[in-house]
Amino acid sequence: MGLRWFTLAGELIPEPTEKVVAATERAILAEKNAKEAQQEATEAKRKAEKLAERLRQLGINPDESDDNS
Repeated sequence: MGLRWFTLAGELIPEPTEKVVAATERAILAEKNAKEAQQEATEAKRKAEKLAERLRQLGINPDESDDNS
């Protein structure tokens, strides 16, 4: 590592390679978060389908709304 630059406020200015590494890490984290969100959505859909099937077994149509309010 050679000469390092700082702003007037004393903040280190990252080198280009450091910027690339940071951007790559952010991209990996974003991809991981997206995969987790997709898995959670898939699990929620599976649970909803299972609940809907159970309601149908009890004679309740989950696709009909009941507006008795």
